[in-house]
Amino acid sequence: MPHSIIQEHEWKAELEKSAERYHIPISWVAVVFNLIFGIGDYFIAPNHWQTFLVLRVIVSTATLITLLLRKKLKLNPDQVIFVPFMGLGLQNAYMYSVLDEAKIMNQTFAFMAPFIGAGMMLLWKPVYSVIVTSITAVVTVLCFYFFGSISADKIIINGGMLLILVSIISIVLLNSRYKLTKNEIILRLKLDKINQALSEQKAIVEQKNKDILDSIEYAKRIQFSLLQPIETIQSYLPNSFVLFIGKDIVSGDFYWFKVKNDWVYIAAVDCTGHGVPGAFMSVMGNTLLNQIMAENLHIMPDEVLNQLHLKLNETLNRMGTSGDNQPRDGMDIALCAIHVEKREVVFAGANRPLYLVQNGILEEIKGDKFPIGGNQYGEQEFTAKSFVLNAGDSFYISSDGYADQFGGTEGKKFMTKKLKMLLEQNASLPMNEQKEQLLNTHLEWKGKHEQTDDILVIGIRL
Repeated sequence: MPHSIIQEHEWKAELEKSAERYHIPISWVAVVFNLIFGIGDYFIAPNHWQTFLVLRVIVSTATLITLLLRKKLKLNPDQVIFVPFMGLGLQNAYMYSVLDEAKIMNQTFAFMAPFIGAGMMLLWKPVYSVIVTSITAVVTVLCFYFFGSISADKIIINGGMLLILVSIISIVLLNSRYKLTKNEIILRLKLDKINQALSEQKAIVEQKNKDILDSIEYAKRIQFSLLQPIETIQSYLPNSFVLFIGKDIVSGDFYWFKVKNDWVYIAAVDCTGHGVPGAFMSVMGNTLLNQIMAENLHIMPDEVLNQLHLKLNETLNRMGTSGDNQPRDGMDIALCAIHVEKREVVFAGANRPLYLVQNGILEEIKGDKFPIGGNQYGEQEFTAKSFVLNAGDSFYISSDGYADQFGGTEGKKFMTKKLKMLLEQNASLPMNEQKEQLLNTHLEWKGKHEQTDDILVIGIRL
């Protein structure tokens, strides 16, 4: 059943609550004011005030008893308010009939008061108004027949017609008010149900979102557990830094570090995508790099990349996520093998360069112009480049995230040119200060823009 469908018992219950807020207080007011108005009877009809007082006491007492016993008798608000209004109708019918022509107009206004009050304040079903009006009309005619002393035409002239019109208008007003209130209650209940349904859906979505985020947070712990601690890297390369800022909870960039024989291997790897897809690829890349190192006693960066390319394609083919019609899945990588004692560095890159700063001048050592993974470049062999560092020289490898960040006053990319200038300007600073300068410059450039990609920059001085 749709949430917006309102059953009859639902709107009736709400309507009864609304009616109770009006009908019960009005009934108590009728008890008191009906008796108070009896004071005026002494002056308006001195010959009949005692009879009028008896009628008022009877009506007020009946109303009082109804109010006191309404819960015990299980009376609804319509039934409770029916007693004083019916009583006032009968009471005024007699009063109206016994007055002379001079006083009948005053009683006409008193007679109209219950009808006007009903039209303005009551929320009962229109049938109650018809019953009260019909019985009152019949009793009024009978009272005039048995007790009245003036003719029908004088009754009409002195307020009778006005009384009839007011009673009809009151019934119309009451009917309209009842329908408007009913429709308002039905609309409100529909909105409540819609809001409740939306709240329930929101709670479900929030819980699912929390479950997903919890899973991703757990995946982040797994991913970071695969990375060597920075302290381990700095124990072999004391003058180094790793600036690593993931775009999402998990990252498509990762750094890789391995010590084998007399060589220290370090890589900056940028996998296809970022977030969860990139993180899966990064775990795969990390695992394959470790596997290659375990299978080879001595291996240089170019051969590491050649084997990584083959193994990644084999893995993706087994998974059915690669091929001629598939988007490129893979990674860009800058890999260095460092012989610390000899100050020798061997570099191989897949779509990523190495930036070497010697004597304050930055030189870009380009990698090969094809990635790890994919068959769109045909047969490919990665090449290695080696160089020897002098004291004070430094070099840097990175993903493309830092240079691709949008920001500045015009929302443009930072660009590789600015990154190279920044590295060259700060190359003489201690490595921890260089990292701080890179971070502050990135944050200032980014400003209020969203981070574009994962960011990874590694700096080393031997």
